[in-house]
This record gives sequence, C-alpha cells and structure tokens, in this order.
Amino acid sequence: MTNTVIDIQNLTKRFGKLTAVNNISIQIPPGQIFGFIGENGAGKTTTIKILMGLLRPSSGTARVMGLNPIEDDVKVKSRIGYVSEDRAMYRWMKVKETLWFNGNLFPNWDETLAQQLLKDFELDPKQKVKALSRGMLAKLALLVAMASKPDVLILDEPSSGLDPMVRREILEKLISYVSDFKTTIFFSSHLIDEVDRMADTVGILCKGKLIICDEKNKVKDSVKKVILSFPSPKDSIPSHETILRSEKKDNDWVCIVRNHNQQWQTHLQSLNPSNMEIMDLSLEDVFAEYTKWEKTKA
Repeated sequence: MTNTVIDIQNLTKRFGKLTAVNNISIQIPPGQIFGFIGENGAGKTTTIKILMGLLRPSSGTARVMGLNPIEDDVKVKSRIGYVSEDRAMYRWMKVKETLWFNGNLFPNWDETLAQQLLKDFELDPKQKVKALSRGMLAKLALLVAMASKPDVLILDEPSSGLDPMVRREILEKLISYVSDFKTTIFFSSHLIDEVDRMADTVGILCKGKLIICDEKNKVKDSVKKVILSFPSPKDSIPSHETILRSEKKDNDWVCIVRNHNQQWQTHLQSLNPSNMEIMDLSLEDVFAEYTKWEKTKA
C-alpha cells in the first residue's frame, strides 16, 4: 500500500451551472480517520460518490489505493467498505441472507467477525431487512462494511437520524474496529461531536470549497475567540485579514480570529485594550465560524 490511501487532487464536479465540488485536494495516509464536515448540500456526498466511482469528476483526480475508481471499478469496490446515507441494500432479504450474499461478493469476507457483530448489534438473522428499524438498518449496513475486511471504510453520514444510544454504539464499534485492524476511514457528517470524538484529521467543506484541512487539533487551534476590554466605549475597531468577524458587547469587543500566525495579536494590541482575553473554541464553534466567514465572502 502506498503512503496515501486516498489522494484527491484539484477535484471539481459540476452539474450544469452548479459547482458541487470546487477544486479540492485531500491526502489521507493509511490508518487515519478522516472526518469530512459541512452543512447539508456542501458537497460531501458528491465527493464520496466520486471516490466510489459512482460519478465522474468534471476535472481533477481522485485515487483510492492508487487506483482510479472508474477505470478500476471492481478492484476498488472489492477493497472498500461503503455505507451510503440511505443504507441501500436489498429489503426483501433476511438479515442472514444479506450476510450470505455479501460474503460471496467480497474476497476478504470474515464470517467469524460477521457473526460476532451480529451478536454485538443484537440483530436477528431471521428478520427481514425491510422490517428493521432505522437504527438496526444502520447497524446491518455497518456490519456488512466491516465484515468485508476492507482497506478503506467510506461512510456517508453513518449515524444521521439515529437516536443518541445507537449513535454511541456505532461510534464505539468503529473506534474499536480501527484499533483492531488499522483500517483507514473516510466519513462525512454534519454532527460535529462525533467527528471530534473519532477523527484524526478534519476537512471543512462549505458550498463545495475546502476551507481548511488538517490534523483535528490543529483545526481546533486555528481559530480563537478574543475579548477586548476598553476603558471607554469604541464604536468600531479596524478590520484586519486575520479577523473573521467582530461584535460589540457593552464596552467590550468580541473578535473571532484566525490563529495561523501572530499578526492578529499585533493588530489587536495596537488598539490599546485595557485587557485582552484569549479563548479556545470547540470544533463545532470553529466549524460554525469558518462557515459563516466563507458565506460572507460569497
């Protein structure tokens, strides 16, 4: 296996006049968990469908384990465990028939693991797929993806619409799975708490543009909240390229700054505040601030 399991270079996808994915580049090494976050319609599913060979890029390239998902369709799909947002599978089958069917599709299918996950997820092998609850259907889709023993797991909103207990169970099983098998995971979500819990690296997508892509802790450190106190009211403060937004509160100004360098500190200190308080932000706050900032640029 190469040093990059997923390699996306200058990828663009257009649907008529709509640019769904706009010139994004992402590289993911083996054994990493990559969290792809963005609002609904940001372009996450389009990117995943290109990785799966279900869509052709308008320009740029996407490679999985060095392979072209369209030209090397069978090779790529045999080495990927995929869970789509709609958890697509044959609803007329029973659970045990779904396992048998997929066991014959994937060369690395691990029946022992499949049976263990069946018990762990408390799935009834005699149950019809169409009779499963949304949570049980999500568990079955994940079981199939994991039991195929893939090199890469690609998950599109794996816990969307599920109750908190089922979400927690699925996330814990994924974390355990990665620990056991060192599988690379590419997963999209608009649920930031699960990305924060799982991901090693994070990419934030807004209207098809990749705003930031880096190690999770670096992404969280890339934006700071700064509260400036002044002895007398200031009606405004000068704008600066490092300030994403600013807001007046009584005699204070609250600034959200990009923390890539120290320029913002020099700028804000030049305003002679009586006090300057610097605060960390959660991943959810960082996502929200970058997304608001990107929308103001449009």
